[in-house]
Amino acid sequence: PEYVVAEWRTVSKSFAEAGLEVVFTGHYHANDITKGDFEGGASLFDIETGSLVTSPCPYRIIDFNRTNKSFKIETLHVNSIASHPTDFPAYAKNFLQDGMTGIVGYQLSQPPYNLTDPMLSYVTGLVVPAFMAHYAGDESADSVTEATYWSMMKSPDPVIASLGLSLYSLWTDLTPEDNNTTITVDH
Repeated sequence: PEYVVAEWRTVSKSFAEAGLEVVFTGHYHANDITKGDFEGGASLFDIETGSLVTSPCPYRIIDFNRTNKSFKIETLHVNSIASHPTDFPAYAKNFLQDGMTGIVGYQLSQPPYNLTDPMLSYVTGLVVPAFMAHYAGDESADSVTEATYWSMMKSPDPVIASLGLSLYSLWTDLTPEDNNTTITVDH
């Protein structure tokens, strides 16, 4: 809830019905674009840009073409900083992976999950790559990962089923593409 506007469905619908077609968001550190369609033909694109402090350290260049009412969206990445002039992408990825492993491991060991090893290590090993893929955008799970979260969602254990649903949510990438795309608006 701390990453989503209160009453987001109502707010999104109100924005779209008022003629707003694009909203730029962030804070969650993910590179993601989604489109909401509403009754009456109104729609709203949510263009969320990841954080420069979180791998893969994206930023966007957006070119609005007034003639054809389109937004050309290009995602670029910071590839070097003074302290890491040649290895910054790998450094940032490892930093995120290590940090997420600690955070996810801690969270999953607490209520309501209360996971212990070896299950804690196994599930952390599934959740961390899912978050990292979601942060990068255009996420797509391999067949083994898909089979794993589908199996988890069918588990009679509500904790495992919930974790499977969380993995499904992280790996499900709604249209349009997240990183490099063109979207057209009506107004």
